[in-house]
Amino acid sequence: MVIGHQGPNFCAGANLASMIQVCEAGEFDKLEKAVKQIQDLTQRIRFSKSPIVAAPHHLTLGGGFELIGPAAHRVAAGELYVGLVEVGVGLIPGAGGNLRMILNLMENSGKGRMNSFQVAQKAFETIGFAKVATSGEEAKFLGYLLKTDTIVLNNDHRIGIAKQKALELAGSNYTPPNYREDLKLPGAGGRTAMAMALKGFKAQGKISAHDEFIAKKLAFVLTGGESAAAILSDAVIRLLPGVMNDETSALSDSFQDNLLAPPIYTRPSNYNGMKVPEVLLSGNKSLITSWRENEALKRTTKRRPDLLE
Repeated sequence: MVIGHQGPNFCAGANLASMIQVCEAGEFDKLEKAVKQIQDLTQRIRFSKSPIVAAPHHLTLGGGFELIGPAAHRVAAGELYVGLVEVGVGLIPGAGGNLRMILNLMENSGKGRMNSFQVAQKAFETIGFAKVATSGEEAKFLGYLLKTDTIVLNNDHRIGIAKQKALELAGSNYTPPNYREDLKLPGAGGRTAMAMALKGFKAQGKISAHDEFIAKKLAFVLTGGESAAAILSDAVIRLLPGVMNDETSALSDSFQDNLLAPPIYTRPSNYNGMKVPEVLLSGNKSLITSWRENEALKRTTKRRPDLLE
């Protein structure tokens, strides 16, 4: 199979206007379903028993890269503008682009040439600054293409060469790649290093507070997020007698009574103009409890209205 066409651009990314409409309507289940569908699609492309060759050309942005990334091979036009540009609109890649970038950088660098932090750092710089390659060769340098991918200077030949490559792979006893279980990411240490760099950029006025917020989300993903085993262990261990100093504090955890946890504050009470609400400094336990309940309800209504249904 060949994924490609002869239109003006391969794919300029998702329809942001329709995504905004869904968000404004509060139909987050629909949005989550759409994201899951494209995630599943990219995995089917990756692990298809028959070879799938992608033939990108001209604009191949955001979701366009996420479609070509998992293919068995790419036959790209020399005039190629490819990149993960989601950060530019306050998003991070959600259909496998982060993983594909990391895997491409690992393969292009050669085994053992780059450690896990160096790989994550380069991916962070490329995705975080929404770098766009302006040619097929530059795409290889940035990690959007593999060094083994094919570049075609004459766009009229792109689809034909992609078909030939698909037939060549099919005729050579093609087998899909094995699921990677050896992928190592830098974890919390790498995440801290990235957060410190972001703090410096913000202090210098190079990025805004919102840029820093989005970049931290990206860093969380690229460094491996939280281990599922660690989350499960925490959820189970905290139920053991004596583990928590005050067992009643678990009653205010997120999702308790189908509510998200209210905002949490710490010292100092005034940091760069951001103040702790006066009610929390009042010492009035009943008022504080009422405030926390109201804030939990507000946060849940805004972020997870489905929990209130």
